[in-house]
Amino acid sequence: MPPEMSEQERAGSLKYFYIGLVCWNLAVSIDSTALGVALPVRMQSTALRSTADDIQTISRELSATSTQAFWCGTAFTLCSAAFQPIYASFSDAFGRKPMLLTALTLFTAGSIICGVSHHIALLLIGRSVQGAGGGGLLTMTYVLMTDSLSLQERHKAITALSLTWLVGTVAGPRPRR
Repeated sequence: MPPEMSEQERAGSLKYFYIGLVCWNLAVSIDSTALGVALPVRMQSTALRSTADDIQTISRELSATSTQAFWCGTAFTLCSAAFQPIYASFSDAFGRKPMLLTALTLFTAGSIICGVSHHIALLLIGRSVQGAGGGGLLTMTYVLMTDSLSLQERHKAITALSLTWLVGTVAGPRPRR
């Protein structure tokens, strides 16, 4: 932020900045866990101790094997973890804004690819692209926090982001019983 801003202007500007951070972290946290609920091929009923009938799921509609369904959930996490150090390094070389916009674009493009996929391979590609963008959003969140906040202010922002991840992970879709 420009140094010539008053403390009141800086606080107002930071408020909107962190609303954006919280919103995209909420989207990433929900998306990182949502597909695992929708993909199961078979569901085990613990109350009846028998295998429930096949339920109408994404994996059934796409004729996916359980291994392919597993990789759809794992592709997001794997690509997210693989791209995080790349975003941090490239943000030093190319700037924060271009890397943030790249991450947002990849996450959005991956979401669109997943939404229009009619084949499991396209869903895997979409989840991978989405994970690459999600990892960038997560990394750029902490890079931008480090740039914009003093050491004494960071604990509040990290607490808010942790609560966002808690809510996004827990409040995601629930499996049908």
